[in-house]
Order: sequence, then C-alpha cells, then structure tokens
Amino acid sequence: ASGETGRVGVSHAIMTVQTRYVYQNPVVIAFINTRNEDDSVDVRVTDVTSRSFKVFLEEAGGGDTPFDHAEEQVSYIVMEEGRHQLEGGLVVQAGRHTTARVHREPQQFNGDLITFIEPFTGIALPAVLTTL
Repeated sequence: ASGETGRVGVSHAIMTVQTRYVYQNPVVIAFINTRNEDDSVDVRVTDVTSRSFKVFLEEAGGGDTPFDHAEEQVSYIVMEEGRHQLEGGLVVQAGRHTTARVHREPQQFNGDLITFIEPFTGIALPAVLTTL
C-alpha cells in the first residue's frame, strides 16, 4: 500500500497512532477537523517510524493554559515518500521539508523553494499540504 488515512481524538497529551501498514519512509500530514475551544491550536506530529507516529495539540503562543486544550478530531494521511498515481489517475507526491524560516509581519515572506520529483502536468498548480 502506498498510503492510508484515519481520524483520531487528540488533546494536549502526546498520543501514539499505530499505522495499518509498514512503511519504509513514511510521510505524515495531520490536520484538525473541529474547533472545540476558542484558543487557536495546531496539531504537531513527531517520532514518525515505519509503524507509528505521535501527535499532540499545541496552543498558539501558549494560550491561557497551554497544557489544557479540549480534545479535537484530527485527520491524518500517511504515505510512502515519493510520487504515486492513485486510482482514478490522481498524482500525489509525498516528501519532507525542514525550514528555520519564520514569517513576522510586516516583513515580506519569501519562503523556501520546493522542487518536485517531476512536474505536474494538466493542472494549473498543485495543492500543497503541510503539517508542523
């Protein structure tokens, strides 16, 4: 299998998610589906292995109580690193990129240049999904 998806309830406590498949070079993307509290929160992914990864929530700027955020529903995608053609012809490229760049307004943000394995053809621009 080149990938899988899932959904779990996540809070500030670190949670280990077991994957259904074994991966050589897994790439994990996670995103929050709910908003159960007024404080802004990000989902963090860490300790990615061939069979699992860890996720937790972190409030932006620490929040009022940085270690006490309500549980949120988090969806995830796990894919083998590389370029894949899915059923129906959709082309997906999974990869990793680490940066130390930080955008602080009012600075202009130049970001990092990301180079794909092969160009995407037949579409105006590819969709890019990220996780922290």
